[in-house]
Amino acid sequence: MACLLRNVHLSPAVSVRVRHQLTLEGGVIMNQSSSNETDPSAKDYFELFREKIVHEDDLINNRTNWLLGFQGLLFTSYGILFKTSSTSHGDKEALVSTDVLIDTIPIVGIFISVITILSVFGAVITMHQTKKDWRDWTNRESSRSTKEKCPRVMTTWFPMLLGFVSPFGIPIFFIVAWIMIRPCVN
Repeated sequence: MACLLRNVHLSPAVSVRVRHQLTLEGGVIMNQSSSNETDPSAKDYFELFREKIVHEDDLINNRTNWLLGFQGLLFTSYGILFKTSSTSHGDKEALVSTDVLIDTIPIVGIFISVITILSVFGAVITMHQTKKDWRDWTNRESSRSTKEKCPRVMTTWFPMLLGFVSPFGIPIFFIVAWIMIRPCVN
């Protein structure tokens, strides 16, 4: 199983015993227990996979929140500088540096939005791969009763798609806003 579970941090719900049994080596979950000990249960594996998905979801949330805060600061700075440059008739050097900042801020806003989209896309790919790895693991289980006890680690595709509207839509909105504001400067 070539999964992306190298950096999984186990939740307190996973017992100390399972923590010692599992190692994440090259992305493959390996059991280190001796033959007389019991293997980790399907629930333990579920918690590992689910925790990875929750971790990626938290990363998406953090990236979106940072984007909102940073873009708010950029729009505020842009508005103050734009007002200052249109009402000020003083020092020419100050006006030139203000104009440079007015030209630069939209570029920075677009750049940060593109970086956010790429990082969210990376988290979505990781979540999808983790979901696929979970499906592969449950398909390898020989016991039908084990398969029936294993819930999904993620929802179906449509609610999941709706959940990604915001993390992708907000940066796209800011890109469009900066592009529309940019011609107003010149």
